[in-house]
Amino acid sequence: MEMQTDKTKIKWFHKPIAVIAAVLILGVFALPIVWTAPLIPRRYKIIITALVIILTLWLFKVSYALYSLLAKEINDLAAVLR
Repeated sequence: MEMQTDKTKIKWFHKPIAVIAAVLILGVFALPIVWTAPLIPRRYKIIITALVIILTLWLFKVSYALYSLLAKEINDLAAVLR
């Protein structure tokens, strides 16, 4: 499979600005777009993938910590209101 490098034949969603927008909006769900974009070098694809995965894992960790804190506060409030 030969990759297209002529900018006139590149689809709009494979252009670098569209790929960046997709990553910012869709996060980890945009990784297939990143990996199929012919204008982005492999080295940058690996870096983008690693950063998106690290950010996603960090967001899950922070969300879980926030959920735990809120659950504790709700239980404490329920105990005070009894």
